[in-house]
Amino acid sequence: MLKPNVYFLFFTLILIVAVQAVHYLLPSNNLFVPKFWVIFTFVAGITLLAFNASYIASKKNSSHSTFIILAANVIKLLFCMALVVVYLQIYSVKPVLFIVNFFLVYLLFTAFEIYTLLLNLRHPNKKLKTSN
Repeated sequence: MLKPNVYFLFFTLILIVAVQAVHYLLPSNNLFVPKFWVIFTFVAGITLLAFNASYIASKKNSSHSTFIILAANVIKLLFCMALVVVYLQIYSVKPVLFIVNFFLVYLLFTAFEIYTLLLNLRHPNKKLKTSN
């Protein structure tokens, strides 16, 4: 259980460094919405919870693991949609800028989650033994 969380932490740190690099190289404030880090932290936290639930379910090899993975992703989506509603009620932002910021963060974390789960769900390659 520790190994996937370390990968998640490493991926999150890479994203933080990338965002900081973009902010440093292009210092104009037109690239990020106000309180971007609130969105980033919320999506990272909810993804970590969904990822851990999915990972534990996939390791149990139960008949309900598929439903647990699906439920975790649906709950993640619902919480992220609630974040969007609350955020847009509090802050007035440019719609295109918000869409780009939010969906970039959401899709990057979701892509990581799906890729990591697929790596854990695949069958290990079996080498064929050849007889001479």
